[in-house]
Amino acid sequence: SLAALIVAYALRYDLWQHLPEVPARPTLGLRYRAPLVPLLSLGGAIAMARGVAAPRWRTLALAAAMALVGFGGWRRVALWKEVRGAVLGLHVYAHDGWRDRSVPTGEPPQRNAREQGRPADIRAALDFLQGHEDTWPECRLDHIFETGRRLGIAARRRGLAGVAPFVARLEADIADDGRRDSAGVDAARWFLAWGMAWELVAKDGTGLRRAEELRAGLGDSPLAAALGAAAGRRLAEDLPPGAESSLSLSPPVLDGLCEERGATRAAVRSRLGSHTPDPVVDPAVDEAAGTCLEVASYWWGVGRGWARHVGCRPRARALLAREAGVFGSAAAAGLAFGCRVDRGLVLPLPPPPGGSG
Repeated sequence: SLAALIVAYALRYDLWQHLPEVPARPTLGLRYRAPLVPLLSLGGAIAMARGVAAPRWRTLALAAAMALVGFGGWRRVALWKEVRGAVLGLHVYAHDGWRDRSVPTGEPPQRNAREQGRPADIRAALDFLQGHEDTWPECRLDHIFETGRRLGIAARRRGLAGVAPFVARLEADIADDGRRDSAGVDAARWFLAWGMAWELVAKDGTGLRRAEELRAGLGDSPLAAALGAAAGRRLAEDLPPGAESSLSLSPPVLDGLCEERGATRAAVRSRLGSHTPDPVVDPAVDEAAGTCLEVASYWWGVGRGWARHVGCRPRARALLAREAGVFGSAAAAGLAFGCRVDRGLVLPLPPPPGGSG
């Protein structure tokens, strides 16, 4: 088996080197080498067994095995370069844009996730939301995201006509969430709009025009503002700092863009400071904010990210107040939102600036 694995490595060099980059978790690159671990362990155990090898070879095999373990441990620690969030107290499940397979589809069943924007699929999701209680708030918010994702598919294909029949019922569901302990109004609307934007807007900006048309069609409703902000969050990853000044972005979209850059700032500051951000801010961190540095929604996003990466304890709140300065109230509002969503701390949730919640 070991010989076969070595031959496979020789034939397929991508199993050993030139691994695909995983910026969020580079340690996952080791997964391609995982088959080697049990084989080497088994081989080492056999080599050290009595009667199989002379004592000298058993000692040599033991030394080689210990060297391999030591090297592997050191290498794993050295590769651990991703964001080091304050994991104690976080929900076990963190939403990352994946569709929620527990939400049923309409009839006939549709297995293709990209085709689940039929009215029957949306009604099935709404019935599912109303028909059961969730023990964990993250589960409820995941169901809401999935409902929004299906609405986004419908809006991408049929515009406002694909969404309008469900808006009144959605607003009623969101208001009902305000009377629940599992998810507040702001969290429910944030995840609903995020799901819609996930299908409507690509990271390179494709679909933004359709999202803006849909937002305009929804009027002055809170969902319209939340949708604009969610579209801005989708743009944040691929839009270089300062490039937004050359685009005609509506205020809600710009708020969402700045909010996501703020959350990124919290992640970067946590990584550089190993959970406790350094008092001295690297100028590159401020430069990455672009034109958002003096925008309140940016600091709301910093607070939201701070809850995940630094924490919600008094010391974390004091560090955030020092980081935000004159924007402390906006950062505190974002922190309250993030603490509730990511850690289940039920706190008063002030409305985020620009309707981005």
